[in-house]
Amino acid sequence: MPAKRLLVTIVLISCPVAAFAEVATPIPGIRAHLKPESYHVSVGRPVWVLLSIENTTDKPITLTVPGTEPEIPSPEMGLPLAHVFSGGSTSGIGVTTDMDRRWEAPVGYRTPATAPIVMIGPRSTVGTTIDLREYFPALRSTGQYRVTWRPYAGGAVSETILLTIATRKQAEVITDEGTMTIRFFYEDASLTVANFIVSSPAT
Repeated sequence: MPAKRLLVTIVLISCPVAAFAEVATPIPGIRAHLKPESYHVSVGRPVWVLLSIENTTDKPITLTVPGTEPEIPSPEMGLPLAHVFSGGSTSGIGVTTDMDRRWEAPVGYRTPATAPIVMIGPRSTVGTTIDLREYFPALRSTGQYRVTWRPYAGGAVSETILLTIATRKQAEVITDEGTMTIRFFYEDASLTVANFIVSSPAT
């Protein structure tokens, strides 16, 4: 008996890769904010940045960290570190240089198995201030850095801030009584320093 041949037709359906990409779902009524202590920081100094979550609604909102088991919050106020780094597949904080080098994994931080829930009252804000250098060592070097924040797996997106890390400059003022050296403290009076540098004649 002759063998029979079975003809099988395979149809390949092409789908765009973007169709499978994870799309963040915005959390209604929530806004993320970044506010640096100074946009111009001397190299070697802390890069303090306030990260805050704002509830823009008239009702309380409860937030949990994706990928963790929620637990009862402590009576202390402030945004827990687990919520700061709640970006999901990434930490949520992205640091990019002007050469487009990018860091998203904070050094020395590991997502915990459990994280406290955060309850934000109506029209209220909760936040915390951290030294970004501790988690992103690239900020210990001079340069310009763009920082963005996408907490809760991208459920909220902050504005992008531009940080300049530079060596501290100084100026010499020559008087009849001698030469006076002025050191510029950008962190304490950034606008005053900028005005002084712009208005001073080149030597």
